[in-house]
Amino acid sequence: MSLDVTRQEVCPFGLEIKWTKTKIQTTVNDPSVPSEVMVAGNAVEIVEKFTYLGSHLDHTGGSGAEGIGV
Repeated sequence: MSLDVTRQEVCPFGLEIKWTKTKIQTTVNDPSVPSEVMVAGNAVEIVEKFTYLGSHLDHTGGSGAEGIGV
């Protein structure tokens, strides 16, 4: 998984991934998608939408300003 590769690559530089803040965004609205996956022994939440730099991004690729429903 790419998150595990990223973790391995940043370790020599003294960097760490903050697993409690890490999210995976799904691109499908499918009830069979799990709510989380395990990466290097850490649970990573799978979400349909999230806020990035003040914009809400959703699984359809849509976006809107923070505070405005998507």
